[in-house]
Amino acid sequence: MPSNLDLLFERLKKFDEVTLLELLDINAEELLERFKDKINQRKEMLFGEVELFIEDDEEELDEWDGYQIETPFEDEDD
Repeated sequence: MPSNLDLLFERLKKFDEVTLLELLDINAEELLERFKDKINQRKEMLFGEVELFIEDDEEELDEWDGYQIETPFEDEDD
């Protein structure tokens, strides 16, 4: 007969990755620290991916340049 922990593991396997990270309260730093070996194995690919994200962020900032973003629900009386 499976233990309660075994049953819990089986049920947790049914969740998607993001939900699991939230349920286990795992943050990005903990995740990166835990998987340094995988990051090292895939570093060349990751360098390329990170570069793409940086370029996308810069393009997005250029698109918003000059626009003032209003915060919803601001109290105008203050």
